[in-house]
Amino acid sequence: MLLNDGKEFSSASNKHFALQLKSIDSKNKYIKKNGKNYLKLNFETSRLGYLLRTPPAYGIIALYDVKSETIYYEYAEEIYNQLVDFHQGKSWMLNKTVTIYIDKMNVLNNASAKEIY
Repeated sequence: MLLNDGKEFSSASNKHFALQLKSIDSKNKYIKKNGKNYLKLNFETSRLGYLLRTPPAYGIIALYDVKSETIYYEYAEEIYNQLVDFHQGKSWMLNKTVTIYIDKMNVLNNASAKEIY
């Protein structure tokens, strides 16, 4: 159940998307790049491929930080674009795993859930 200002949010849109949920203990998982704080995670390339092939919308990677009890998220398409930019192409797709970064500003809360859904 989603809440908005303490009231149940029930405006279902019938949209669906794939979601990959991971959890981490935040110790040594944060990194600062270009003045922003990110969570760092090794992620299976095949799972990212699945999230990118799931219509009608690309999937989302959600990362639960056990220590802070916070869920961070990023769209699979954004992670794909970051990887292509960083590796200057698609060579990373040949690897079994890749390192992905999720911006710590992307916190899953009532407001962001409404934007996603």
